[in-house]
Amino acid sequence: MVALPEEFFYRGYLQTRLRDAWPWGRVVLGVRLGPAFFLTAALFALGHLAIFQVWRLGVFFPALLFGFLREKTGTVIGAALFHALCNLAVLVLEASFYGP
Repeated sequence: MVALPEEFFYRGYLQTRLRDAWPWGRVVLGVRLGPAFFLTAALFALGHLAIFQVWRLGVFFPALLFGFLREKTGTVIGAALFHALCNLAVLVLEASFYGP
């Protein structure tokens, strides 16, 4: 359930406001990739350090996909669904490796 509020904040609010402030960037596959896009992904990764484990910075890479989906579709729904699926996949993998 954490995917929905995270996506509303990071992609729905923050990425949109930063893109309004810094509208420039290079267009790749129909999506403008500029400072706002990358800064939002970096802030998302830093936000995951609330529990300090350096590996949590790895969420920067899926955050790029979440941001791409947000820009491509113009909504956070796709990003939130994909984010939720990523979270579910992590839970399944953890259960597979570490058991109940």
